[in-house]
Amino acid sequence: MRPEIWSYGHRNVQAVTLDAQGQLWTVEHGARGGDELNHPEAGKNYGWPVISYGTHYSYLKIGEGTAKQGMD
Repeated sequence: MRPEIWSYGHRNVQAVTLDAQGQLWTVEHGARGGDELNHPEAGKNYGWPVISYGTHYSYLKIGEGTAKQGMD
């Protein structure tokens, strides 16, 4: 990963906030059934579009499933 990229594999971040302890939280708009609340961490790959809990609006599968080694 390039040093200027903090994390990647996010689909569509809609909101970002820091909690009282200063931890980052994001809300991502996903495809059908794929909305997510995440606590992203530096250097991690969150998988989009390879892994997803959502499906396309046509009900077709997105990617390879919900988990894959090296992706969070």
